[in-house]
Parts: sequence; C-alpha cells; structure tokens
Amino acid sequence: MKQNRFLSLVVLAFLSIIFFSCKKSNNTIGLTIPKNVVFAFLADGKSLNEKLPWDSIKNNAAFKELIKDSSLSAVTKSAFENPENTGIDINNHFILFYATDSTNGYVAFEGYLKDEEIEKAKKELLSAQNQLELTRDLSVSDYFAGYLVKTSNRREAFQQVARKLTPEEVAELMNAYANAAFGEAIR
Repeated sequence: MKQNRFLSLVVLAFLSIIFFSCKKSNNTIGLTIPKNVVFAFLADGKSLNEKLPWDSIKNNAAFKELIKDSSLSAVTKSAFENPENTGIDINNHFILFYATDSTNGYVAFEGYLKDEEIEKAKKELLSAQNQLELTRDLSVSDYFAGYLVKTSNRREAFQQVARKLTPEEVAELMNAYANAAFGEAIR
C-alpha cells in the first residue's frame, strides 16, 4: 500500500513537472535548425548574463590567451571584446549548434538582432531595392556611358559586353553612337 502511494506521488510529481514546464510560448528561435544537427545549445541570454557577466569571462586566463591568437580576424576579436557591438541582442535567447553535411560539418549561431540593427538592415534592403529599380530602367547606352567608358581596358570590356548583347541591344547601342557622332538618331 505504501509502495503504491509512493509510486502515485512520483507519477503525479512527474506529470506536474511536465505540465508546468510545457507552457505555450511564441518563441520562434530554433525553427531554422536543420535536421542534421549533431549538437544544439539553447541559452537564455538575459539569465546567462546575470549569472555570468561578460567581464568575468574576459578576465579568464584561457580567454585572454584566445584573444592573443593572431589568426583571429579583427571582427572576431571585436566581438569577443564586446559582444554588444555585434548587433545581436545578447539579452535574448540564442542557439549554438553543430550540423553535419557533405563538407563534414559546420557550426552556426542563431539569435535575435537588436531593434536598431533591424532598422539598419531594413534601410539597406530598401536602398538595394531602389538601386535595382534604377538599374532596371537603364538602357544599353546608359550602361555604356556609365560603366564601360570608365574601365581601364576598354577594348576587352567592349568585347566582353558585345558577346552578351542581343541584336536589339546592338541596334540600340549603334543608334546611341550615331546620335552622338552625327547629332541625330537613325530610324
């Protein structure tokens, strides 16, 4: 009887833990982790930063030795010195994982960007879209005047472009040349 009561309490405790730990969340981090992941590490950045401040990590001897490594890029060293400079919100959830593929494998980091970094990325995207729209409106003669004339080896550049032009583009280019040379376009 005592054994059944103990077993019932253990089962009840186990079910309670599962029920209360499985709360509904709108956290979407980790949805892009591929199926071929060997290892994944999820961390709550805010909690981690409270328990282990970055300054204490930077004062670690192994970390100081790592920073001295001459093979590290300047960007990597800057990120190690102050992770806040990366634009990643280190006070939010992040995932580090290792996956295997046809090239043996790779390590990836997934996290949230800070709001100002998202705005910066939106502005860059809008600028790129505007540039694309402008480029679409360029004619062959615009391209010729804007790019090809400025190249150092014009002959090679002209030959390279000539191989790629359609008959309609050749006609447009010849028309622009005639207009520049003779003052009027040939119809």
